[in-house]
Amino acid sequence: MLCTLTTIKAQNKTYIPGDKEFANKSIHDLIEICNKYNREYDDLHLKAVARRLIIASKDQKNETGEGYANFFLGIADLFSGNREKGLRYLWKAKHCADVVKNDTLASHIFNAIGIYENKAGSNYLARWYYREGLSRARRAHCYEQFGIILANLSELSIQLRDTSGIRFAEECYQMGVKRNIKFMMYNGATHKAVSEFFQKKYKSAEEWIDKALAINIKENTTTPITLAYKAELLTKRKQFKEAIKYADKALASAKRVSVSRIPLAFRSIAETYFYQGEYTKALTALDSAYAYAKNNAIYITKKDINLEYAKVYAGMKNYQKAYEYEKLAHEEFMNTEYQKRTHILEECRIMLIMLQKDQQKMAQRAIKEQHKHIVIAEIAVAVMFVFLCIISFITFKLYKKNKKLEKAA
Repeated sequence: MLCTLTTIKAQNKTYIPGDKEFANKSIHDLIEICNKYNREYDDLHLKAVARRLIIASKDQKNETGEGYANFFLGIADLFSGNREKGLRYLWKAKHCADVVKNDTLASHIFNAIGIYENKAGSNYLARWYYREGLSRARRAHCYEQFGIILANLSELSIQLRDTSGIRFAEECYQMGVKRNIKFMMYNGATHKAVSEFFQKKYKSAEEWIDKALAINIKENTTTPITLAYKAELLTKRKQFKEAIKYADKALASAKRVSVSRIPLAFRSIAETYFYQGEYTKALTALDSAYAYAKNNAIYITKKDINLEYAKVYAGMKNYQKAYEYEKLAHEEFMNTEYQKRTHILEECRIMLIMLQKDQQKMAQRAIKEQHKHIVIAEIAVAVMFVFLCIISFITFKLYKKNKKLEKAA
């Protein structure tokens, strides 16, 4: 199973070109080795083996191998900050996937770009990529990948406070039940709970969170979210000791599986301290959340944290500070929205250029279809004309015959 990068880790390993370890490996073996380094976030080894995979694939004229090589090179560059180069590799990979009709690879490509755009703040563009990836995974009958993207789409919808998040979460959970895929059930239940939480349906949210926690599954990037919202629900019920336990678990889990979840865990800790009246501890937790949210947050933004600061300062009756943070949150929102718009316009321009060939092919097909319909219509008109001529001729003959009979009579 391909494991798409979601966080950036230190590249602390070295690679010696021409290492015998990878000599004479088959294309399939090289793909598996790339996949291994991808899971370990070892970009140096990943890129080196992917380049070897490209050479081997070109020698054997293997489009699938070349597609996977470009995919691995693309995500390594994309998630290490080299956006343009990363996207170039990924579009090359998409071309290879289209040539060999490998919808599974195509779905991984769209999912990877969706994750990147979500991290970059282009939420609506990320949604487009996720939906395209979802369509390809469905076409490939790759239910595990379908579940991953569905969970990502559900999470994104929740971020956007879009009610379609509930539908995606429910679909993810139901498909997990139907196919007996535990992580789909877990992700679906968690995101359904979060959707209910935002609608202040706390009882339903807790039922879904408990349903997720009851599923015996390996820790994944959704785990910190489940634990953090369990903590917040316990805080609502004033069970502070239990709440802080779950919030601490969420933080420990986030540190292990995804840096982007750390601000959410700290926010849960701050929330628990706030409702206990321990405002200093709440502010310390928010300081940590803000520090991580600068570059890594997906599920919670600086705007959200500034609003939390405002709430804590209002609780401390420091209304001037509360007002300042509320104002900061508003400014952050305006700046982010502007960046999103410009980023989307730039990305749309790139997409239009990259997809131009596909569009031309589609246009040519449409013209051919249209021409075919015109020819059919012309033939139909000609047949109708001939038919009318025959009818007219028969009618005229019958008319003349009747006239002769009348004269004879």
